[in-house]
Amino acid sequence: MSHRAERVRDLLIEVGSEILRRVKDPALGQDLISITDVKVAADLGTARFYISVLADPLRQQEVLKALERAAGFFRHELRHEVRLKRIPEVRFELDHTLEHAAHMMKVLQSARVQTEPVPPPEPPPE
Repeated sequence: MSHRAERVRDLLIEVGSEILRRVKDPALGQDLISITDVKVAADLGTARFYISVLADPLRQQEVLKALERAAGFFRHELRHEVRLKRIPEVRFELDHTLEHAAHMMKVLQSARVQTEPVPPPEPPPE
């Protein structure tokens, strides 16, 4: 990622988090929603916002749809908050990193429990 794209990414995470609080869609409800990452296209034409929603999978999909409906508002607000020649098109995706990490921890813990302890070596005969 170029230095400029990385700076734009950092800016979009910061400003996007502020804008996210201003979205007035009842479908968002009171769930804890946060922007975990932003991937910016090389030409800065598209910004893919990865979001984490602390809710069950069905509810996560509802929140994602609400954010997709609010993408125009989100882009409009970005236009007022950041100074860029071209405001990127906004897309949202669910970030499953935390769920994947939790699953991996369960797998590792179950593997640790299932392994039999290795008996200590016998002392050499005299």
